[in-house]
Amino acid sequence: MGLMQTEDKGRLLYVLADGLLRESVPEGTEGAKLRVVKDDAGVVKAEKWELTYPGITGFITGVTMYDGEYGSNVMIAMKDETDEEFVVSLKAGSMYGEDFLHKLPNVDFTKEITMKCYNFEAEGGRKMTGITMIQDGNKLTNAFNYKENDEWVTPIEGYPVVDDKKVPKNSEAWKIFFGTRREWVIEYLTEKGLITEDTPKEEEVDF
Repeated sequence: MGLMQTEDKGRLLYVLADGLLRESVPEGTEGAKLRVVKDDAGVVKAEKWELTYPGITGFITGVTMYDGEYGSNVMIAMKDETDEEFVVSLKAGSMYGEDFLHKLPNVDFTKEITMKCYNFEAEGGRKMTGITMIQDGNKLTNAFNYKENDEWVTPIEGYPVVDDKKVPKNSEAWKIFFGTRREWVIEYLTEKGLITEDTPKEEEVDF
């Protein structure tokens, strides 16, 4: 079914640009839709039959990182109320992955959580992309960098912020900044035990 090969890791769900949770399934599965994967030259690389879901509710049982040929992924192991296991895979460098990592310190692992990615255009043309995470009816917020009384607050010491006197001047410089910041966040979360180093061993998904 295109699921993770390690038997105890559960069903694999992954997120593409549209923010939907996707699961690869055999052709003919009820409700499944075909997605054609092409390379930059427009050549078909693969055809995938997928079920899509708007979100997921359950308990987070662990978070790991998986580095493969197609980049780094945040692997979120979850269990629902029936004890069925899932792994939600987010590209670490995507806005979904970034948002999840920044909200992770505020997660209570003893409580059920609902997660739903969003991607829409707000008034004024601003693109809004991220992941809504709800526990006890409350939306979790960024633990590293947030606004309070119209002022930005960075409560965690060492969190990389843009130097007003040395703002990145182009897209490549911004990529370097965000990449460096992401690595810092991952190291911090690993040191705090929120990300474990028990990397799941599965066949990489070519999204």
